[in-house]
Amino acid sequence: PNAHPAGWTWPHRPILACAATCAPAGPVLHDPCQASLQVQTARGGTRVRRGVSRADRHAGDPNGRVAHVSMAHPTSNGLMNACEDAIKKSNIEYQRNGTYVVMEGPQFSTLAESNLYRSWKADVIGMTNMPEAKLAREAEIRYASVSMVTDFDCWHPDHENVDVQQVIKVLLSNAEKAKTMIKNLIDNFENHIDTNDPTNNCLDVAIITAPEKRTQKTKDKLNTIAGRVLNK
Repeated sequence: PNAHPAGWTWPHRPILACAATCAPAGPVLHDPCQASLQVQTARGGTRVRRGVSRADRHAGDPNGRVAHVSMAHPTSNGLMNACEDAIKKSNIEYQRNGTYVVMEGPQFSTLAESNLYRSWKADVIGMTNMPEAKLAREAEIRYASVSMVTDFDCWHPDHENVDVQQVIKVLLSNAEKAKTMIKNLIDNFENHIDTNDPTNNCLDVAIITAPEKRTQKTKDKLNTIAGRVLNK
């Protein structure tokens, strides 16, 4: 789900978790033909993408809702455990706990940028995860990300600079791995539900807009994702 988690795309359905697969590059040495990286933390670098936060004021309503949710740990540990079990069952090589750097797309990195990400000890770089993670958290949707690495970006001296044809070739191979993993995830998902996951009720302490400033129009608009706290 690029920039729109399931709870926003499918209104009136109780979406509680989102496991996202993505296709980033690898600033450090991850084999794009084999490695599947399971990401734990993220650094947001997307700057100008509009319409990705429900904290924005809505057009025509000066009293929009502002929610400051914690992003200290963008992913759900229980859901990550479920993904890890599914990956193991799928016999996919993987690494758990890495740092995902979000860049502004759709262009690929410059060599200077790629080397900068490596100096930060980042594991993968992509264009979508942090907007997804923030949107999911604002909707109290547990989130996990599994990155299927497609290329070495442009830093590796023994590999050609990344291009679309190269990415698509590896992407198609990784897509089959992702399908297998998702099937296994569906089978074991319920075994890893954490009823104490902080995402479940993070909006309880996140909405800063005073109750008297919450118009009925905006409460109706946000009812699907925040009705639990807005309608108290």
